[in-house]
Amino acid sequence: MGVSFAARWVVAGCTAGQEGQGTLVMSVEVRSLAYNTSACSSPGLAEQCNVSCRANFSGDPSVACGRDGEDFVLDGCRGHCAAPVAFEAFHQPEGIRDAADQACAEGASMADGSNCTARCAPGFSPHPPTMACADGAFEP
Repeated sequence: MGVSFAARWVVAGCTAGQEGQGTLVMSVEVRSLAYNTSACSSPGLAEQCNVSCRANFSGDPSVACGRDGEDFVLDGCRGHCAAPVAFEAFHQPEGIRDAADQACAEGASMADGSNCTARCAPGFSPHPPTMACADGAFEP
């Protein structure tokens, strides 16, 4: 994901009639919900930027930047999946009817690539019996 923007700035001390000439170098701090970039200096080389996955994300994070002017790319962290909640008319109207209080046998949160073994209230059977966590969402 690349981020680009254009801005027009007025810098105090510029000579009248010289506007738009010369260059101005800016540094932008990038923050991410998935990546911890606190060990990266700005400006700096991508190879010297040590990233890690933030809470509720896992994987093998990496950072890459091609030649000057190319996109700075963070990759490798994938979102965890929150276990579905049981339906309650007033408190969880989007929950799953007839689900057990803990809908996944594995717990309340699953890492990317792991499975949720569905659990139901007594007398009910899950369909599908397992769901795979793929980048923050379950897939049957």
